[in-house]
Amino acid sequence: RRELLEKAIAADDLYLNKLGELESAQQRLLNAVEDYDAFLDEHLLWVRSTSPFQPDQLGAMSVQTGRVLSPAGWRQVARTIAYQATHSHVYALLAVALALLLWGRKRLIGNIRDLSDKLGKPTTDRFGYTLLALGLTAIAAAPWPLAVAVTGWQLKVSAQATDFTTAVGTALIAIAIQFYWLRLFRLICSPNGLAAAHFRWPEPSLRLLRRELDRLTWTYLPASGVMLVIVHLDPLNAGWAVGRIAFVALALSLAVAFARLLHPKRGVLAGYMRQPEWRTFKQLLRLLYPLLVVFPLALGVLALLGYLYTAGTLSVLLLDTAWFVAELVLLAALGRRWLLVGRRRVAFDAAMERRADTASHAGEEGSPSEPEEPEVDLAALSDTSLKLLHTAILFYGFFGLWLLW
Repeated sequence: RRELLEKAIAADDLYLNKLGELESAQQRLLNAVEDYDAFLDEHLLWVRSTSPFQPDQLGAMSVQTGRVLSPAGWRQVARTIAYQATHSHVYALLAVALALLLWGRKRLIGNIRDLSDKLGKPTTDRFGYTLLALGLTAIAAAPWPLAVAVTGWQLKVSAQATDFTTAVGTALIAIAIQFYWLRLFRLICSPNGLAAAHFRWPEPSLRLLRRELDRLTWTYLPASGVMLVIVHLDPLNAGWAVGRIAFVALALSLAVAFARLLHPKRGVLAGYMRQPEWRTFKQLLRLLYPLLVVFPLALGVLALLGYLYTAGTLSVLLLDTAWFVAELVLLAALGRRWLLVGRRRVAFDAAMERRADTASHAGEEGSPSEPEEPEVDLAALSDTSLKLLHTAILFYGFFGLWLLW
């Protein structure tokens, strides 16, 4: 028996060594794939990756759609999810986290609205309230994107995984990130939310943002999910005709969103465009507006012409750029809010000092009444501080765009 145990231990050691060698080889393979992908991005971006779309390919769309909507495939997805729910501790933890987040979501949103009552007055207003509201908003936006991401991850790593479940899982992980960003900015733009109460963004712009973010949630995300599932099911044929049509629908939804959000007269920046200090940016937007609307449409045309790798790579860069610009806008709003709170506090302290000096000279006539807190106009912000803030955001934006592209 001891001899057999020694042989078993020796076999386990050999097996572990082989696993280590396999892991090392797999890591080298992943590094080679990443290097090859970077090489394609740099040198072969403008090479056609598949044949152009032909009208006769529409005849096979019913078969292709049937493969995507296969009842057997989606039953396998349901069985895999049920298997992971009963055999994986991750799903149990997800269920607990999701229940806690959904149970406390209304309370989080209520706390965000309660913070708005403390804003505006120098004695109660703090920049920390804005950071707290941002953190609560980030948590409140997390439940459903988290559920989508974990479900996709479990579909990929399950012992019951098939090609279909792996494709669905990969698509869910990819769209979960976009889903979270859409939910986050939707909550930021909600009534009495961060943008309305803390940043004082105009309500017409916020209403337009909410409408377009909701529309993208119901158009862009499903089209993106269908395209990713199809492409992963048949990467050699680039997702057949259904994949290209889904990509065109995705590009069209982005183009419509850019056209409505960035319109010089009816977009989210229409109110700012009327201010004299925005004159240069207004002229720049008029030049860039047609390009920003046409760019997603051009990606859809490239996909139909067979440049699927080009269209896919540039679409990822376009989305990363859009979210990065949104991040810049959020950082600029946070910076202006920080300057405003500091300026209000300095002005209030100076007013209290002047009132105290006045009260000391008039002490013989009696004690003065309790002073009211002075209101400080937004125009009292220091021009030098604002210019420094805008310069820092501008340099950070150029550096970030250079890294992305």
